[in-house]
Amino acid sequence: MELFISTEQALQQLRIGVIGGSNSALKNGYVPLMVKMLEESGVVVDLENHAVGATNSVNGLAVLKNTELAGNVDILLVEYTLNDAASFSRRPQLFGFWAKAYEGMIRIALDKNPDLIIIPIILKMRTREGAGYLCPVYSGSVGLAARYHLQLVDMVAEEAVSGPDPETLYSDEAHYSINSGAPWIASHVSRVILEVLRQRPCQTVTKPVDPTCFSNVKYWADVSALVPECKTRHFINSMVDVNAYVLANKDPVRFRLWGRILALQFVSTPDSPAIRISVGKESYIQNTVRSTFRNKKFPFLLSTIIPVVHTGVDLTSNGSLVSISHTPPDNKDDSSAGLSEATGAFIPSVEPISGPFHLVGILYSGGIQPM
Repeated sequence: MELFISTEQALQQLRIGVIGGSNSALKNGYVPLMVKMLEESGVVVDLENHAVGATNSVNGLAVLKNTELAGNVDILLVEYTLNDAASFSRRPQLFGFWAKAYEGMIRIALDKNPDLIIIPIILKMRTREGAGYLCPVYSGSVGLAARYHLQLVDMVAEEAVSGPDPETLYSDEAHYSINSGAPWIASHVSRVILEVLRQRPCQTVTKPVDPTCFSNVKYWADVSALVPECKTRHFINSMVDVNAYVLANKDPVRFRLWGRILALQFVSTPDSPAIRISVGKESYIQNTVRSTFRNKKFPFLLSTIIPVVHTGVDLTSNGSLVSISHTPPDNKDDSSAGLSEATGAFIPSVEPISGPFHLVGILYSGGIQPM
């Protein structure tokens, strides 16, 4: 499969897309350094960065489904392994869900752009315990990269062979340092990109490893309720601009569902401390506020709730009414309403409060009928 721009053109102008976590979103992280290194090599880079801190492959799935990023770029960098390990590896039963999401992400991207070159980047946490969580995600990422003939940047293997001093490589448990880690990653990523362009690799879209992978998911945002003056917003967990479609003071959001809710994307604010998801007569609550992420300049936090991960329940419905709202902070009535610690399910004893609810969109399979 030929790159849809020639090698000569590629070495002059290149469109690069990025999806990933905070290491890919940092102002002084590896991404801007990578761009600088490529431009020093004679490549003019047109960068489209959709990385957002504290997100995983399910967010990447939503980005690729809801935007034309994959169709607008020549190369797509995917950096989720560190956050995927934290989200899915602590409970082995969730690994299958991760594998479907990760493969679905690859297939959605290649479906939108068969000529796209996808380059997964494998990063890890600093601590031994954090690195241990990476094992199943690491093996799955390497296996899927081989299956789809992707060009892999394996910084875990590089660190084991010739990495910088571990004392200077990281700035904290989950982030690489500006002075050592970021330049090290950037040099490897830029080198692989240049090699990919010169070798013009052949890649084939094979049959999926898992035919039920989430490549057929849908993304829904209630366009009729979008804030008219909604603009690109800057979130505290992202150092880049992210397009957010915010529902206008519509609380709760109601619809009928025939299928499965994979994830909810929303903008969390200080006055929306928890999300209540009601399916028929059952409800689930998930806290959303992490005050350490907030500051006065950027009070908004882009978040994703994955029901099977956060509530332990696979939210499916055959036409039931679904309601999504935020709940009062520290509501003691909820704890006495039959809340099950195992599943998070209970019969609610209080009504959701009214007020602004900033839902970005819903990732789902099946059908939705807005109410």
